[in-house]
Amino acid sequence: MTGNPSGALVAVEVGLGQVGADRRLCDPNNLMPDIEKTFRDAAQLVLKEGGFLGDDIQSELAAKLSGRWSSEVKRAVREILTDDESPDSQSRIEKMKAIANEFGLTVAPTPVPLPLLQKDETDNVDGRFG
Repeated sequence: MTGNPSGALVAVEVGLGQVGADRRLCDPNNLMPDIEKTFRDAAQLVLKEGGFLGDDIQSELAAKLSGRWSSEVKRAVREILTDDESPDSQSRIEKMKAIANEFGLTVAPTPVPLPLLQKDETDNVDGRFG
């Protein structure tokens, strides 16, 4: 070994070399928050059965429902999904659309990944690197 008895610095250098090449670590889908089952089910219903809304409204409503919302919104959506008085999907979707408007649900902005780390922006703990 040449001046690096532990090999740790070599590992850091190799890792930094991969930072620029490995873009999947910055994939916005990996940065999205976990969505609760109630909202996932609601969005799935809209995407599967909401064609009557038109493509733009259908996609927008599904995106609005795919967020992290208060327990009040969650309760309202869950009631719609489990309501036996609205057996058809169309009426459930219309009610979810009304809930989205009532609570002012918006589409969450796409997360922006951090810029890639450059080799000269790092420093080893003992100061021998960079």
